[in-house]
Amino acid sequence: MALQAKQVWRIYHQPHSFLARVLKARYHKDCSILDASKGHAPSYIWRTVCDSRVVLARGSRWPIGDGWSVKVWGDCWIPKPNSFQVTSATVAGHEDALVCELIDPVLHQWREDLVHAWFGAQEASCILHLSLSVRSPADRLVWHYEKQGDLTVRSAYEVVLQFLFEEAGEGSSNRDNYYGVCVPPKVKVFVWRVLHNILPTRDSLLSKGVQGDLGGCVLCGAREESLSHVLLDCSFTTLLWQSSPLPTEWRDRTFGDLNRWLEHVLLCGDSQKIELLFMLLWSLWNERNSVSGRQSIGDPKPPLGAIRINVDGAFNVQTGIGGGGLIARNAEGGFVAAMACEFSSVSSPEHAEALALREVLLFARGLDLGPKLIEGDAQDMVRSIIAEREDRSPLNLLISYCRFLLS
Repeated sequence: MALQAKQVWRIYHQPHSFLARVLKARYHKDCSILDASKGHAPSYIWRTVCDSRVVLARGSRWPIGDGWSVKVWGDCWIPKPNSFQVTSATVAGHEDALVCELIDPVLHQWREDLVHAWFGAQEASCILHLSLSVRSPADRLVWHYEKQGDLTVRSAYEVVLQFLFEEAGEGSSNRDNYYGVCVPPKVKVFVWRVLHNILPTRDSLLSKGVQGDLGGCVLCGAREESLSHVLLDCSFTTLLWQSSPLPTEWRDRTFGDLNRWLEHVLLCGDSQKIELLFMLLWSLWNERNSVSGRQSIGDPKPPLGAIRINVDGAFNVQTGIGGGGLIARNAEGGFVAAMACEFSSVSSPEHAEALALREVLLFARGLDLGPKLIEGDAQDMVRSIIAEREDRSPLNLLISYCRFLLS
């Protein structure tokens, strides 16, 4: 189903492809492929398309551009999984209202009085934290569970598993414990890879026929390096386990392989301890990778006559306030300029980094001192800005504006 959902995603975003035009002519002449019905005597392909749309409904949403394509009630545009829809009661007389009615067309800001009048306090706060672009681009559908906004089979598979377990009513299962744990997505992906034993340890690489000197455990020097060794049996790992507040019985190895051990822990542990366990395991693997690939990287000098500008963003999750700072230096390291700024209504660390990059680009355009070299640690954001393909992430409006400033 995840692979089928990927195909539907491509059809939706490539409406001029041959397959998209054939399906539209046959099954949905007057509406989107996402809104079409199965109809009478559908083909196998069309039934497959219709059945897999449930995955898109669970994982896609509309970041607001101009608001003319998104309905306030019924469409998915609020960044809160799993429904992404407004839960406040419908306002009489505005059942078919569009999101553009909530936006001031002159100031390009949310109409706060109307937002507070139509929605509950929590939902209103969530809406007011959504950033709007002064360029008012068209609304575009994005995939919520990928930073780039494009549906991948891997993330769609996670969504499929989640709603299948919900439909099966397995609220207390170990898999449900896994999906309900409040840890960063990268940690969940890591645990998923542990459960499927697909991390590149020495033993795993040897079993796949990889040749050469693969070394051993970089943490303790042992010749063996299996996943069980790195996460449970290594002497370095043992010290970390002993100093952690996790129950000592969790290191019981009577369950055999690591997969069965982890599933047992997920079944019997409470959510807070499982969260700590996930972070501990991820930290162990991260340290293993750091030691394995550690190398000294110098600080390259900028070209002669260029200005180096270092930028960074920060985010306070409790207040929703972000900040950005930059310092500009010449090729010899001498101070040129500095600036700090505060951002309100910030939704995530990535949002804060994007706002900081926007400010540094505006600053650089006004600094008439020759070529500029901009440096920061927001690698994903930089890649999104310099990528040639269209960005569909929730921050696509900011990214598009940064590209405009670079042009």
